[in-house]
Amino acid sequence: MPAVLRSLRAMLGRWLAGPRSRGAPGRGQTGRAGERLAEALLRRQGYRILARNSAARWGRLAGRRRAGEIDILALDPTHPAGPVLVVVEVKTRTVTPGVTPAARPEAQVRWRKARQLRRLLRLAVRRRRWAGPRRIDVIAVELHPDAPRLRHHIAAVRS
Repeated sequence: MPAVLRSLRAMLGRWLAGPRSRGAPGRGQTGRAGERLAEALLRRQGYRILARNSAARWGRLAGRRRAGEIDILALDPTHPAGPVLVVVEVKTRTVTPGVTPAARPEAQVRWRKARQLRRLLRLAVRRRRWAGPRRIDVIAVELHPDAPRLRHHIAAVRS
């Protein structure tokens, strides 16, 4: 197991072991942990990471309006049609033993978020002058006390 995964697993174990206190993870820490795990998964699958947490703006002037943030922008060189530019949305949930989660993390990508992801993909394509294929993936991360579980949904959002 890579060192990054071992350290994340140890942190998650400590966080999930006791009640929420000052040292417990907040939304930001949980999301960052999920993004690190998702990035490690993509690297193992042969993807090349181009950017992480890349904020984008749209409008006539760059500072006009914030379009959102791309969790991970990657290049999938393993696709048969050639390299594919991929916008990856990472959804992370902490799973507490004995508590049934309300929904799977990937279920949180609804129509409004899908519209935002399509807009971000268009901006990334324009900014990088990309003419090849493109898609939007979702990686769901469930932080269980024993080990994190990841699900990679390829082309989860119609682009």
